[in-house]
Amino acid sequence: MTETITNNEGLINQEIQKTEQRNRIETSAALIENPIRDGEIGADKVFIQADSISHNDDSRKWIINISSQDSSVVLDDKWKEKLSLENSPIVMDLRKGGGEKKLISGGTWVWVEDSKGNKNLALMRRDKGAPFDAFCLTGPAGRCGEKLSKTSIDETNQEFIFLKSNNSSENRLLTFYRNEEDKEEAVRQKLRQVGEVFKALMDNYEKTGNQQSKDDSEYLVTSINGEENLELIKLNEVKDEEQELDEIIMTIDGKEVDKVKGIAFMDEGNNTLEVREVVNIKLPEGSTLSKVMDGEVFLRKTSLIPEKELKSLKDDKLVPALRNYIERIANK
Repeated sequence: MTETITNNEGLINQEIQKTEQRNRIETSAALIENPIRDGEIGADKVFIQADSISHNDDSRKWIINISSQDSSVVLDDKWKEKLSLENSPIVMDLRKGGGEKKLISGGTWVWVEDSKGNKNLALMRRDKGAPFDAFCLTGPAGRCGEKLSKTSIDETNQEFIFLKSNNSSENRLLTFYRNEEDKEEAVRQKLRQVGEVFKALMDNYEKTGNQQSKDDSEYLVTSINGEENLELIKLNEVKDEEQELDEIIMTIDGKEVDKVKGIAFMDEGNNTLEVREVVNIKLPEGSTLSKVMDGEVFLRKTSLIPEKELKSLKDDKLVPALRNYIERIANK
């Protein structure tokens, strides 16, 4: 009898936990207030939807309003069932448009400037397995399942590995954060990333014999041994204020909950507002970026594109947000 009671209590506790998790993520407003953290079930699988987006050309101000009555959006039907979000649409439902609700994507355009003032834009090319925009050049970005200011940080840390070589020849892994409370999660995220990318590179070497994969894996793990090899960069201190930026405000039922400055672009074809903060990493004399790599396990090709060569990319395959950005800064 005691064992039966104990088992029943365990089942009840599991159901309570599932209900609490569902309540936490079943609406867009709940996600904004209490997002799914990196490493938790459902991370990067549940997103917000905007009830309305308004734009004032004169003030360069965009307002994203989220209704407390709107559900969250799930990546696909598999995750919809797994997370018991029966009332939530899937991403493709919103991408197809046909309604007023919009998806929101956040990220950054990362410039790297050397001591002589030469600037390069960090990009990567999506692989053939990408669900959208395969083979297109892009920057770090993803759909928002939290405040825009959090998405910018997370996507930049997740999608790129920037190794900086200092005057002492020691390498540092650039790690971005916005507020003091973000630091611990960012450090944990980057250290885990090193292990995951190392394994992906070695798996690729064993499968294909690609020597570059082996060299990159060894360079990565010999450069980064622990937190002491990270260089934490506060995003607000490396923002590029020289570009003409938009102000993007996020509200819940009209009440402001977040605000960033960046480049906003309404991608009508994908029913998504694309927002990118602009970052400029200025390297001191004697410092270089010794390695730029895909921060995820897809091993996508990365590039540093000189500022003066950006216009030449117009004939390449680009995600819509990048094409808009190139056209925008080319006309400034």
